[in-house]
Amino acid sequence: THEMSGQIVLNNTKGLQFIGNTIQHMDSCGIHVYNGTRDTLIQGNTFFDLTGAAVLSGHWVETSIPNQEICTNTIVANNVIRNTGTDFMAATAIDNLGHYGFQVLHNDVADSQYMGIHQRIYAPNLKAAAGQGGSVISFNRVSLANVGQRYASRMALTYTLMVSGPTVSSKATTSTISTAP
Repeated sequence: THEMSGQIVLNNTKGLQFIGNTIQHMDSCGIHVYNGTRDTLIQGNTFFDLTGAAVLSGHWVETSIPNQEICTNTIVANNVIRNTGTDFMAATAIDNLGHYGFQVLHNDVADSQYMGIHQRIYAPNLKAAAGQGGSVISFNRVSLANVGQRYASRMALTYTLMVSGPTVSSKATTSTISTAP
């Protein structure tokens, strides 16, 4: 596949909370909200030195999973994310690949090899595929994204492609200053 699974993989879960953890030095992404997860909270964590994304939601469109279901209602808030994607060229700090109700709020993101926050919602083979979208991306600080420049040198800090449904993106703060966690 085109994705790197997480060290923590959520599959058909409900109501899990990850609060105040440090996830570091992983040779994959931190938390992968993978298939059929509902009502997940990822808040107040520190993600550092990860090969893949800090948080990866859903899965790449070409990935086939038996009995796959859309993920719903994940909140990624108040996290500090540093140094992601050093060894995996498509690693975005926070990546949404097909989800409903994905909220990215008040995160501090820096030193990402690719984009800081990415959404690419196109998974027509999912049950309820028309229900994708409903994202909120607000009040995030993103700096030093695309530092590896493995793709084009003008990639956005936050990038959204083919998102359907009501989606809000607002109040982003960007900077060139980076501090260690």
